[in-house]
Amino acid sequence: MLKKVLIPINDSKLVNKTLKKIARNSNFLGEEVCLVFVSDPFLPNIYNGHTLSKYYASLEDYNKSCEAYANKLFKKAKKILGDTTAEYQTLHVYDVDIAAGILKASRKLKVDAIVMASHRYSGIKAIALGNHVHKVIINSKLPVLVF
Repeated sequence: MLKKVLIPINDSKLVNKTLKKIARNSNFLGEEVCLVFVSDPFLPNIYNGHTLSKYYASLEDYNKSCEAYANKLFKKAKKILGDTTAEYQTLHVYDVDIAAGILKASRKLKVDAIVMASHRYSGIKAIALGNHVHKVIINSKLPVLVF
């Protein structure tokens, strides 16, 4: 049995459906479940707050907003996963590449495996939309369980 697994989350129906599957088959979950959400980093504006007025967001405002959103997702994921014997750990990561953010989180948290949801895109869709799961599988030294 895996002691510590990482589950990247977002607010998609697919991830919620996958979390429900994981909850039903929670016997493979270890002692600790690490929920990870990857946000885009703050991009500096070339304009100042006076120029953009109501559209301007400072780095502090952006980070607060992202943290609040991540915490909302963590709470929702914990509710879907329900009562398991596992302890939950959460981590919010900022990275322009979702796959790279997931891999950074896996190294930081020292997990045994990564559990991910996949759209199972292939062909042109996979090229056009990208495939974070594929990037994680290719670049990870850990086992990746795909639902």
